[in-house]
Amino acid sequence: MRWCVCLCLCVLFSLSNTQNLGRETCDARRSEVDVEVASAGALIGGIFKIRDTLTGGYTCGTPHKELIQVYEAAKFAIQRVNAQNIVPGIRLGMKAYDDCGSPFMAVRAAQKFYPQFSNTQLSCSDGSKLHLGILGPLNSNTESVAQMTSDIPASQISPRIIHPDLSDKSMYPYFLRTGRNWFSFARVLTQVLKQMNWTRVTVVNVDTDMGELGYKEFSRQALNENICIAGLKTVSIVATQADYETQLSDLGNDGVNVAVFLGPGAHAIKLLKSNVGKRVQWVMADMLRMVSTDPLSVHAPNSKGVIFALPKVRQITEFENYFVTLSETSPPGDNPWFQDWYMTLYDCRLPGINYAPFATKLFCPQTVTKRSIYKQLPYVQSAIEGVYAYAKAFRTAHRTRCGDSFNGVCDSLRAMSTADFNTILKNIDFTFSNTDGIPSMAGRRVKFDANGDIINQDFTIYNYNDRTTAPNFAFEEVMLQLLYFKWHL
Repeated sequence: MRWCVCLCLCVLFSLSNTQNLGRETCDARRSEVDVEVASAGALIGGIFKIRDTLTGGYTCGTPHKELIQVYEAAKFAIQRVNAQNIVPGIRLGMKAYDDCGSPFMAVRAAQKFYPQFSNTQLSCSDGSKLHLGILGPLNSNTESVAQMTSDIPASQISPRIIHPDLSDKSMYPYFLRTGRNWFSFARVLTQVLKQMNWTRVTVVNVDTDMGELGYKEFSRQALNENICIAGLKTVSIVATQADYETQLSDLGNDGVNVAVFLGPGAHAIKLLKSNVGKRVQWVMADMLRMVSTDPLSVHAPNSKGVIFALPKVRQITEFENYFVTLSETSPPGDNPWFQDWYMTLYDCRLPGINYAPFATKLFCPQTVTKRSIYKQLPYVQSAIEGVYAYAKAFRTAHRTRCGDSFNGVCDSLRAMSTADFNTILKNIDFTFSNTDGIPSMAGRRVKFDANGDIINQDFTIYNYNDRTTAPNFAFEEVMLQLLYFKWHL
């Protein structure tokens, strides 16, 4: 009989820097969701923003209308990895956590996946499943998770975090990202301005850490491109449409008719709904909600002529077919948030739901399909790339430690340190092929640079105009040389 001795840790302690892939786990009550865990030999710890935050970041509210796609994309990728038997004889699983966009809850989730890091957890030597690392978080202010994974040490790949400091390998040596960073966003914005010969701009940013960091990086690159920032206006994270109208009422009065907005998509919509939306030419980045609001001019009539940049991604039809066929009446067992997400999206109530805030709403219509409103988020691709990066690195480790023909986990692989695995992961270089199970991704290369950022950070530039759809306005993908503007001063 195999015995497992558990210790209750009641004092602060320092961890050894030579951790193994065979993690310490606990038979304790958990709040996470298991994704193919029972049959898995290796696990990823997925930290996602599925619901929005309430009560100062310590409790969760209703589901985020868009980011649930990222969670389902990670699930989808794990299913495809296992179906293709990428690591012979070893299935991949995921412990998934909803941090609700809270840095505090993200750290708590990471501690659950690596309980020996927390002095409040029970730890026992199990060794039955290998812990490869963290996928996520998705919210921006999570340097503490990156610091934690560096201290363990353990690998971390984020599909979305854009914090520029996380590229500093002297501070965060175990952090990688398949999403874009602020450096690349600032670069594409300055290139748009340079192409149009707009050398004087006003910057409007949202009063958050990321808004401040975005301004810092943008101003640095603007200086390099001889672009003068004539003014900076900062608005509160809780600003309303009326606040935008009040605080930006003098925008353009100084003769500067181009403004760069650095903030979330929801705030961009408030801005473009306000009267100041039409006062200047707006240049923006990463406008998720703008892409999914169609036609935008109905919801934000002052959006005509706006330019924005999105990470260039592939339309992954295999994921679309998977996602739109998920049933809201018989939701996946590993997505307990799916029904709430559906009711939040459509502002309705499903049969059998009698709890707030949905109990008083009308029943959901049967005529609208998920496919008819489906818009793939750019982070679907980066989540899939993150899962496959772990799988491909694990395959390399398996081949090196166990041999090409070995099935399952050998002793040498189980004893492999997390530091050694991270060395393989950060040096991974592969190109998706049809044999990887996602034909839409074929030809896409995944490789990290020396800073842990994915290479080939291409962007698509969109202009909201009526050039090809007059008199209606629509998003048009444009080259920098073909930007077309129609706005009202």
